[in-house]
Amino acid sequence: MRKKNTFLVISIFLISFTVFSQKIVLPIEVLGAERTVERVTFTIDQEQFDKISSTNNLWLRINNLGYEDKASVHVNNGTWISLNHNSTEIASPEKERGGMSNGGYNTIRLSVTISNLTIGENIVRFRFNESDGISNGFRVIDMDLLDDSSQRILKNSSYYVTPQGTREDGISYFEEDDPLLWNSPFFENGSEPADLGDKAAQGKNLWYYGRNGSPSQQGEDLISNYLDEGETGFWYGYELKAAQPIRAKCASCHIHDGRDLEIFSYSNRSIIERSKFHGLTEEEGELITAYIRSLSEDSPDSGNIGRYGRPWNPPYQPGPQLAGKPIEQWAAGAGLDAVLEEDAEMFPYLFPNGDSQEEIYKVFDSEGTSDKTEIPLAIQLPDWKHWLPIVHPMDAYTKDDYWNDSSKQFDPKQGYIDFRKHITDNLTTYQRENITIQQANTLMQANNDFHRHYRQFLADGSSNRQHWRTEDGTATSKIADDIPRELAATSLARLMAVQFFEIMNEFNFQDKARWFTEHPEEDQPKERQWFGRNYQVFEVPPHFQASVESEGSNGDSRSFKGQSLATGQFESTNWYELQAVINAGEGMIQGVSPVDYNYQNMFILRAGSSSGINEPLRYYKTLNTMYQTRTWSGGKNPNETTGFRIRNMGPWFFYGMTFRNDYEDYEPGEFANLLNDISSGLQTKITNAQILQFLTEVEDGSADTDGYLYNEGTNRLYNKSDGSMFWLRTGLHGDTHKLDSKDKTEGDMLFDSRLLRDNKVERWADKFYYLIPIFYDLDVDNNLMNRMINWCAAAWPLINWEVLREESLSTNSYETGKDIFLTHFQNSDYLKIHNLTNESCQIKVYDLLGKVQWNKQKTIVDNTTLIDTQSLSSGIYILNIQGYHNVKSIKFYKK
Repeated sequence: MRKKNTFLVISIFLISFTVFSQKIVLPIEVLGAERTVERVTFTIDQEQFDKISSTNNLWLRINNLGYEDKASVHVNNGTWISLNHNSTEIASPEKERGGMSNGGYNTIRLSVTISNLTIGENIVRFRFNESDGISNGFRVIDMDLLDDSSQRILKNSSYYVTPQGTREDGISYFEEDDPLLWNSPFFENGSEPADLGDKAAQGKNLWYYGRNGSPSQQGEDLISNYLDEGETGFWYGYELKAAQPIRAKCASCHIHDGRDLEIFSYSNRSIIERSKFHGLTEEEGELITAYIRSLSEDSPDSGNIGRYGRPWNPPYQPGPQLAGKPIEQWAAGAGLDAVLEEDAEMFPYLFPNGDSQEEIYKVFDSEGTSDKTEIPLAIQLPDWKHWLPIVHPMDAYTKDDYWNDSSKQFDPKQGYIDFRKHITDNLTTYQRENITIQQANTLMQANNDFHRHYRQFLADGSSNRQHWRTEDGTATSKIADDIPRELAATSLARLMAVQFFEIMNEFNFQDKARWFTEHPEEDQPKERQWFGRNYQVFEVPPHFQASVESEGSNGDSRSFKGQSLATGQFESTNWYELQAVINAGEGMIQGVSPVDYNYQNMFILRAGSSSGINEPLRYYKTLNTMYQTRTWSGGKNPNETTGFRIRNMGPWFFYGMTFRNDYEDYEPGEFANLLNDISSGLQTKITNAQILQFLTEVEDGSADTDGYLYNEGTNRLYNKSDGSMFWLRTGLHGDTHKLDSKDKTEGDMLFDSRLLRDNKVERWADKFYYLIPIFYDLDVDNNLMNRMINWCAAAWPLINWEVLREESLSTNSYETGKDIFLTHFQNSDYLKIHNLTNESCQIKVYDLLGKVQWNKQKTIVDNTTLIDTQSLSSGIYILNIQGYHNVKSIKFYKK
């Protein structure tokens, strides 16, 4: 009997092992040397087989498939299929964001046609073909078979088919690797070795100092990659050399103690293979891995370290999944599942109570706030590996050992040391629940100093200092001959971002924004918010780092050399969005930082027009965030630039127009009108709300008490005491944050197409004159329009704003004897003239140069007449009526 029971137990074990051995364990890590192959096996039956589509039937979700032909797939006895833009169907928006060409999405979905799938067992192999000199593989984080309607067959199956062909109901084909169950690489026979602590200590030494290194002596050089001599790698349009000695160690590019590899749950294999990529042995990689695995042990020295994220989940990706999670888990983000399929899916998160005009006003309330960490986005933020520098500055700025030259005025290496020293010297103070505002100001200054060392490093030594955009700084002349300037510069900015991440996470500063404001009720610092008045991550992308002509790059700040325009422009808005998520500036605005709204909305437009992926909700959410963060205790007046700024807060952005008088390749009004595709009438409702935000900022503190001179509010036009100008003015051209001259007349203005061709950052009065008729045409609230015209008339009193006022756009009946006025209607080329006396009149239309464009004798009947303006191009015109009783000149706008 005992033998029978023993056999039964063994049989059950073997059956269980057989049944579950074919589980598709995710992720499938194809990491290591070139030509590395991994395989998975699964079994399907006739019913499942019959569902498989004949094309695009193998569906894959792959992280770090950063260039074409990096990977190949092989099914059963078929041939290897190299994955590229021709052999696969890449999902949207990944395809439009660059796909496999170092695209803006670091994880992409794609499908490939497989013709030899079979009933029964199927074997799928994945191969890492070749390295670009930066990567050592990729991860398949999900896969499936698709039916004719692109639905997943295996995931949606109600049963699992065992290798023996039997069905097991309610069992999934997939099994997720669980980082919480990981052990060290030395785990064996159910236990860790007795000397694990010693091994971890050896790994720590390797991590910080390299082979044969110590705290008093740097170890041997690593290598840049494992490419053989004669091979080359690439980064966008640049060629990279095969293995070169590098002085950087593991701790140089990562968080100094390696906690980033624990926080984002990099597997044992990934750490070992990356160690080998840089010239270490497998055993040395195992020792380093043992050290990394030790960081999340429950000990007083571990800090808030845990395996919260995954390598493919973008840090700080916002989403409702983060609600209620501890602050130390914020960095792991809400995961890829929080990334929306399209911008329209943001609607219920932005407007949870619907989109009535009343609710829209509540959302677009400058005194209000929102949790940007929980509102999901239809964009995928950069994953952690794309934070890490590709080349450390110590291996880029090598001539004359410039990185280590202590005589530099701006020295990022020393700035980092000083920042950490300041914190550790005052750590007891900063570990308190609260600190004084003076102590907070001192910490903020240390933050500012650290950033300044990075921001001015490339400008040092130049007579024309342009921070990151400096063309002839000393540092640029010290770049190694085989390192592209754009690669060196963006890697420098990435290192700064990593070190900011380190400071915020290691010292538990991610929920301390409340320390830095004396007026929390007004400034509304977030529970999850980095502290800082400067950019912390945004200076990574092309907007800053592709800004100098060199080595064949055009230096236009839109894309790196060899990078598509759509990808480069998306990359800039993507890093900007990340900055707004971690620190939009609540309570700590400084000029154009920590988020520069001069450009973020422009980038959203550019990324949309170049890719065809439109994001109107993210655009208007961003405008609202700008108003909410810049309406704060530090926004004293429009001249100090810490509060209201006409350049980026003027109504042009409400219509999808930039401060440069253009629409970034959209047709005028096209982008703003996309709101109506999401919900009928949404454009007008949001325009109403945003115009109210604008008026609230610029109108009087006390309404209707001073003849519309607007001299009492925070952003007042004039000094109340003597009527002199308070809001600083400029000439016709000049400072882009001042208002146009008070003496500006219509003769100084550009109209319509000439304004749109001007492309200069100025002419605020011209923009108002251009937009007011458009807003009327959108049926914006008439009271709001009257208030806007009142303000414009006070700001520029020599311009005739009254001719733009259209208070009578309703369909009410009209009485004779009242003043003559016009109405025009959307999508109509006809003007209607009201309240005329019935008689014969000569009616002419002049352009603003005085040339007659329309001239007819009209007999008035029923006190009205129509004017056909089909022949007129868009612009502003003067309508002149001459009769015995009817004499009138009226300015009108032809759309």
